Amino acid sequence: MILLIKVLRTLSAYLIIGAFIGLPFAVLLPFIRRSSYAFRVWYAIDVFICTVAHGTENRTISGWTGEHINNSTRYRIQAQVIDFILRQTGDAPNHCKRAYEWELREGKIS
Repeated sequence: MILLIKVLRTLSAYLIIGAFIGLPFAVLLPFIRRSSYAFRVWYAIDVFICTVAHGTENRTISGWTGEHINNSTRYRIQAQVIDFILRQTGDAPNHCKRAYEWELREGKIS
C-alpha cells in the first residue's frame, strides 16, 4: 500500500508541475510527431519536470524511470503506467527503458 502511495505521489507531482508549465502548450500535442518545434517544447517541459522532481540535469521522466526499473518496484510500476499511456499514442513498447538507453548513449547520465 505504501508503495502504491509513493507511485501515485510521484505521478501526481509530474502531472501538477506539467499542468502549470505544459497547459499553454497542450495545443502542440497533436503535432508532436510531425513538428520538431512541438517535440522540442514538450521535451524541454519533460526535462524541466524531471529536474524539479528529482534534481536531475538534462534527464527526462521516462529516462529517469527507465534507469531505476530494475532497482525499485516503485519505478517498475511507474514505467508500466508511462509505457501503457505512450503505447496508446502509438509509441513502441518499453518506452522508459529505451529513453534511459538513449540518455546513456547521449552522455546525459553522469
